[in-house]
Amino acid sequence: MRAAQYTSYGALENVQIVDMPKPSIGLGQILVEVKAAGVNPIDWKCVMGFGDFFGHQLPQQLGVEVAGIVSNVSSDVTRFKVGDKVHASIPGSRMGGLAEYTLLYADEAAKMAPDLNFETAAALALGTSTAWQAMIEIGELQSGERVLIHAAAGGVGSLAVQIATALGCESVGTGSAHNLDYIKSLGATDAFDYAAARFEEKLDDFDLVLGTFGGDTLERSGEVLKPGGRLVSVSDPIPEGMSERYGIHTNFAMVRSDGKQLQHLMTGVNGYRLRATVAETIGLDGIVDALKQSRNGHVRGRIVVIF
Repeated sequence: MRAAQYTSYGALENVQIVDMPKPSIGLGQILVEVKAAGVNPIDWKCVMGFGDFFGHQLPQQLGVEVAGIVSNVSSDVTRFKVGDKVHASIPGSRMGGLAEYTLLYADEAAKMAPDLNFETAAALALGTSTAWQAMIEIGELQSGERVLIHAAAGGVGSLAVQIATALGCESVGTGSAHNLDYIKSLGATDAFDYAAARFEEKLDDFDLVLGTFGGDTLERSGEVLKPGGRLVSVSDPIPEGMSERYGIHTNFAMVRSDGKQLQHLMTGVNGYRLRATVAETIGLDGIVDALKQSRNGHVRGRIVVIF
């Protein structure tokens, strides 16, 4: 099978397309013939050095978000059968979704809703789980609260806006000027052009910030929170001492792969059906360019590799 892997850290050009044997199934697993796979920031971050955080042994396959057809099932798995259409996120410690076949543990996968195509199903898998776990489980967002969502046009941010809207929250999303109307169309109360002014000089009084950017953006997010407010980062670890500097609660969200939760969320949040935007579909040979686009941070929704 063909798969994308990286051989050393430091440059996206280190990503190669290689031929390798189809993986062998183990207990608790299903083998999926991948039809579509999302391109995520974690992919390029691992290549640039974050893979060391996960303990990757090089060469390491890439890909954490897939949709496809079950082609083999371990004897102890009862939730799935050969031929089922599924989607899933894969833990960053393992990866392997940017390939013609990938192994999933059965508890990581969800059956696709009948009206989803593979491209959309792949674009929903990781972003939905990330947004829900970060905002609701960790950030404890409640109806009526105010939440600031960075990069609200991106793969995670766009789903976070929809979840916040469905829960009856007031949400403001940051984005580039050409994405402001799109962010509002997702249900955001307002959208803020991050290039027009520094957000912390114009915005304040939030209960929660969802941090999809690290560095200076993450640090400055402390200034817009109420005393005792919550900041949840899904991009980078929290800067040392940030909680004390701003009098807030901070968390770095390590998202787990949870197929049953994903399947539940795909049936609707408070009766509201989540939707994903596929920015572009590409073949596996275009993965390096796609990683570069993702790293530049201006992708609306998700770039998806189709097989």
